[in-house]
Amino acid sequence: MSLNDPDLYLLVVAHPDDESMFFGPSLNAFLQYQRKKQLEHDGSYDGATETGDSSQNKVPSIHILSLSNGDYDGLGQTRQIEIVSAARSLGLIGTNNEFGGSNDMNTVETLDRQEMKDGPNAVWDTTVVADAILDHIGDLVFKQRRTQSVSHASDGDDDSTTGYKIAIVTFDARGVSGHPNHLDVHRGVRHLLEKGSRHRKNGVDIGIQGWELLTISNPLLKYCPLLEWVAMTIAYMVAMVLGWFDRDIPSSVPQDSNETSKGVSLDFLMFRPNLVWNAMAAHRSQFVWYRRLSVLFSRYTYANRLREIRTTKINPKDPNIICKKQS
Repeated sequence: MSLNDPDLYLLVVAHPDDESMFFGPSLNAFLQYQRKKQLEHDGSYDGATETGDSSQNKVPSIHILSLSNGDYDGLGQTRQIEIVSAARSLGLIGTNNEFGGSNDMNTVETLDRQEMKDGPNAVWDTTVVADAILDHIGDLVFKQRRTQSVSHASDGDDDSTTGYKIAIVTFDARGVSGHPNHLDVHRGVRHLLEKGSRHRKNGVDIGIQGWELLTISNPLLKYCPLLEWVAMTIAYMVAMVLGWFDRDIPSSVPQDSNETSKGVSLDFLMFRPNLVWNAMAAHRSQFVWYRRLSVLFSRYTYANRLREIRTTKINPKDPNIICKKQS
């Protein structure tokens, strides 16, 4: 992966169900990467090496922040419960994480603020959105730092004075579906990045870089992902063969990163529509017929392309940038 060793992944969405409808392949890849780092940390991963640098084996946490509770139809409290159930279906939280190990460090948070109410006619101020995200990051870092300090103290090691690297993932400027709240989330994240890639919160230095999910505007490409279906069919056939030898294949495949004038991009393929289906089914109040069809036919069920968000105020040569193109 070229989302280079962040301490914390933060998916920022507008409504409960956005995480399942659009970001399944990315979240699944982050979970696999988390599991790999957990194995390295425990010394049980074949690729782990003794570098003497504990930062090489740090385990990133994964978090979802929904800036509204989706209360447009008066179902806000219901949807707050549903997003937790969906996160459990995705393996992000709970005890049924198929990748094994502990995922207690992962969280799901839903906000309910008057300034960020769900609705196509609601306008979310970019500064309010940016401040809400930064405040949430500060809270996450504070809790994670406190937990790690206890762990390191028991090991006789303390790196609590080091900074934290944050990778934010969100919508692009077209908002995937074009929903005004999605657009406002993107503007808020961009505004946060334009204020600088370095911040200080709760006494901790925080380095932030943003990644955006690219919108597919062509309906044929969006709802007829033939390449993904072919790849999925091949993957299932390979899985059956490997199953005869008690082996397995990754369920989410990170592709090579690409760099253009618009920034670094990274593709994730996931060959498991059942995972997204189950996550969306957890959003029972929203799982109407056209969303069921969308889960089956939408390209976002099978593939995500994330692109680095670049702003004029972020120096691409800044050594604090945390996500770089792999060589």
